[in-house]
Amino acid sequence: MQSEKAMQIGPISYPSPGRAWLSVIILMLCYVLSFIDRQILTLMVDPIRKDLNVGDVQISLLMGLSFALFYSICGLPMGYLVDTRRRNRLITAGVVIWTLMTGLGGMTRHYWILFVSRMGVGLGESVLSPAALSLIADSFPTQRRATPVSVYLSGASVGLGLALLLGGMVIQWAQQFGEVTLPLLGQLHTWQLVLLIVAGAGLIFAPVMLLVYEPMQRSASGCSQASFRELLRWLKEHRFAYLCHNGGFALLAMALTAMGMWAPTYFSRVHHMSPGSIGLQFGLIFGIGCTLAIIVGGVLSDRLRRYGWREANLIVGLVGAVLAIPPIIFGLSASNPDVAMFFMLPALMFLIFPFGAAASAVQDMTPPRLRGQASALYLLVLSVFQYGIGPTLVAMVTQYVFQNDAAVGLSLMWVCSTALALSASILIAAIAPYRRSMQAATALAAA
Repeated sequence: MQSEKAMQIGPISYPSPGRAWLSVIILMLCYVLSFIDRQILTLMVDPIRKDLNVGDVQISLLMGLSFALFYSICGLPMGYLVDTRRRNRLITAGVVIWTLMTGLGGMTRHYWILFVSRMGVGLGESVLSPAALSLIADSFPTQRRATPVSVYLSGASVGLGLALLLGGMVIQWAQQFGEVTLPLLGQLHTWQLVLLIVAGAGLIFAPVMLLVYEPMQRSASGCSQASFRELLRWLKEHRFAYLCHNGGFALLAMALTAMGMWAPTYFSRVHHMSPGSIGLQFGLIFGIGCTLAIIVGGVLSDRLRRYGWREANLIVGLVGAVLAIPPIIFGLSASNPDVAMFFMLPALMFLIFPFGAAASAVQDMTPPRLRGQASALYLLVLSVFQYGIGPTLVAMVTQYVFQNDAAVGLSLMWVCSTALALSASILIAAIAPYRRSMQAATALAAA
């Protein structure tokens, strides 16, 4: 078996650990903000539905498809820019765009304008992860890459935790006063005020992104002139590895996002918990439990890699998919709210556990000059499943199969369990082709 040390032969150099980790922390904080923008609506489903006079399917489109549409469409062009332009400046522009669009959503009471604003959030956020993952891959060697990638991606759970925790507190506070009147904007509902607060925080943070260090070496020659045609040739040669990797983790992500978006509504409708209580408990689960889980997943993957398990990134994904199924079933079928919430912790921790390893795997099986575009393709597939399919599928099963709003827990259980069983099967099939693609990418980078 080829050693990890041998895999690093080549002229590519890396920034100092201090500089590299500073960039990771800033990128992680940016990801926190993006997920607050992305997920803040989950606690406000029923107030928005009431104020806009829409149903669950329209709300699921608002939370999922509206964002995923532009996030997916713009992902590959943004990936090309990532491979050819300064990535820290691209991210800064993206932050400004998505926060302005979040602010637009906070100033409207019309469903379709809010839908368009969520599309704009997807446009702005489409550059962040391709650029961040490419920056991190250029800053750390292969056998130590999954840990910083996991730290960056832990911003998702921190952001979701803060969205639920702070969002629940703000909603509970604002509900005491009803509508709020602001100069120039007039009367605002609680959910509109929350969106405006989130937008303001993003605009304040945007200039900080310019502190992120830009590694110059993206290939053996120290530059990148990657084309989309070159990416297509590489994907054609290694199509089975990418299909299985992207498909397996997309199904896992679909289950994670469906749980994140609909589980709070399940506790509200079925167990009659208040937004403040739901926000507090889910905020702690995501903010602490899931953050630790994704970092542990990355550390475990790096540790296994150093012991010779070159397919460790996929093994971590397989473990997460299999172990998440039992607590999902137990939690969503429990009649006691405390028992149901108890099982949410391991369910969500196992669901998010593999995603640092998953993103690191894309970097490992892709030549450095193509990583931005390959990451964008991976995120495109994930976004279609996790935002375009998952939340809407749960809503459709609830509305058209069970025909009962209170059956949202059963819908979640069936959709998530099926997706995870398929994910585990596909990731098993991915192991051998992934190993071959990683060998080819390493050889090309060192040439």
